[in-house]
Amino acid sequence: MYNQITITQQNKVLINNLPAHEIDQSVINRAFDLNNALLENQKLYASSQSIELGSLLFQMLDGSGGAVQKMMDDASNKGETLLIYGNFPPNLDVLPFELMFFQKRFLLQGNVNLFRLVSERGKTRKFLPKQEPLKVLFMACSPEGQTVLQFEKEEEFILHRTEKLHMDLYVEDSGSLEGLETEIIGEANVDMVHLSGHAGIDKDLGSVFYMEDDMGNVAKVNPEMLWRSLKNFPPKVLFLSGCSTGKRASKDNAASFTEQMVDFGIPFVFGWSHPVSDYGASLFEGFFYEYLSMGKTIAQAVQLARKDCQGYHVWPIFRVYTDATPAQSLIAAGKKVRLKNPRKAVHKTLKGGKVKVLEKGFVGRRRSLQHGIRVMKGYEDQAGIIITGAAGVGKSCLSGKIIERFLDKKLLLHHGKLEIGALFQNLIDLFEQYDIQSGLAEIHSDKPHEEKIKSLFRNAFQELPCIIYLDDFEQNLEYANGVSENERCQVKSEYLPIIRGLLKAIPWSQGKTNVIISSRYPFTLNQGGRDLALEHLYRIPLMSMHDADLDKKVNQLTHINQSAHKDLFISASGGNPRLLEWLDEIAAEAHKYDLNQLQQQLEGKQDQYRLEYLASQLARTQGQDFELFLAQCAVFRKPVTESAFT
Repeated sequence: MYNQITITQQNKVLINNLPAHEIDQSVINRAFDLNNALLENQKLYASSQSIELGSLLFQMLDGSGGAVQKMMDDASNKGETLLIYGNFPPNLDVLPFELMFFQKRFLLQGNVNLFRLVSERGKTRKFLPKQEPLKVLFMACSPEGQTVLQFEKEEEFILHRTEKLHMDLYVEDSGSLEGLETEIIGEANVDMVHLSGHAGIDKDLGSVFYMEDDMGNVAKVNPEMLWRSLKNFPPKVLFLSGCSTGKRASKDNAASFTEQMVDFGIPFVFGWSHPVSDYGASLFEGFFYEYLSMGKTIAQAVQLARKDCQGYHVWPIFRVYTDATPAQSLIAAGKKVRLKNPRKAVHKTLKGGKVKVLEKGFVGRRRSLQHGIRVMKGYEDQAGIIITGAAGVGKSCLSGKIIERFLDKKLLLHHGKLEIGALFQNLIDLFEQYDIQSGLAEIHSDKPHEEKIKSLFRNAFQELPCIIYLDDFEQNLEYANGVSENERCQVKSEYLPIIRGLLKAIPWSQGKTNVIISSRYPFTLNQGGRDLALEHLYRIPLMSMHDADLDKKVNQLTHINQSAHKDLFISASGGNPRLLEWLDEIAAEAHKYDLNQLQQQLEGKQDQYRLEYLASQLARTQGQDFELFLAQCAVFRKPVTESAFT
């Protein structure tokens, strides 16, 4: 049940539009003094002063007649949660009424929830909880020149909390207004849009969200601009996860970004009234989406997430603005948990194919990821991608992240050498699984291998959209003329028909099927005066990590972070992610190693040498028996049972 509490400009309180009492100005002044002191001390409602402030806020709404107490008693007798719709004047909107305190506890602990009312436009609106999964569109904005946020962890935590529940998270990586609008149209009837990033006040535009342009630079977006991108298929809920998106502009007390979006036509808009930490925001969001995707009502999901975050400062600065639309469930409750998760299935396939990917902990590489996704969506001339770089730099991890973004396409994975028998068997297995008879017919035909591959792009790969991923492709390459000349490579003659057919035919599937290649080196494939690799593969060169990407990676590594030799380990890695992970193992047992010698050995060396040296050092510290065991394993070059060593 809900009740409406309105405070007028004259400090008069109305309960469900009926006069109740008047607030003394001295009480208001004291509330502002306490609130300002808490904010100046950066305690953000995490101290004993917050109890005094909460008590004053309760007193302001309750009055001498006990208006709020009566609401609480009524809700308690009915076994319901009390939802208060607060309608506050601009000068009082800054006060954290969510913090109300009464009878030795915050009202949140007594099943009282508070939303802020912008209008009553949606009071009579009704929508039935749907049977399909909750559809959430997530977009992080990280333009150049802004402090880099931990948006990867934010996405990861949401996925972790909802992986077995009925929610589909669609991720738009462009960070741009254009990308958002395109995705909204492509995924019509999205239930929620979640924007993560920085927000602020611009002297000309007012409240703005800092999004990205096509080059990754700052694009300031105000509420009107955002509404234009959403208005064709407006979501029921908009989550603006940016600092102070729920705060009025201090200069002219203009409505906050969140309020304005409700005015434009979105029933529920979430925001933060003050700066919020990455961890705190992610924690709250994960809990909220978990409850919402169970089939809880919007009001219940907000309240339960606030309760789960009581030990953190985020719960009282979270703001919900609404047009009085009933805060009911978006999806039906009572559904069985999902036993299969599409993302986990993709990662299992990749790992089973010897591809080094991260199911958790992927950070950085934002611009590279954006470029790859643009190719996959058909925004570039090429329909394929080649990701190049040294060993351990993260080629496979980036490929896996791109693949993860396109779960509607089937994955055909091939690792290493393009052996005809193994490749065609993978194709047969795929076509048999999905009953693609045209594909099976082509594979079993008498055509030359190159013609078979090309024919598949004319029919089978249009029937069954796929991502063909060729990992560790350098095993199929050799230096032109047998020498290293600026690392110009070409495809070995025995593999040439397959890759030539693949590159020539990529465009024939009209973007339905794509090719991703990860390789230490780029290559050329000339035919008829054309370089097919250059023409059909968009090259994404990966270098070692630096700046914000490197900081994010290092922050994941517990032992390096706690080590007195942190700078030594970072320098020794050269910014190579895999080397950092190995060095973290060394940092865990630093007493076993001569760190000065390690630094001397790695200083100025190529990544391949560093990897080989560190591998030998890690093995040596485990003893001769372990080194012998590794040497025996290397003979097989594939998983074997214990009996192979007896």
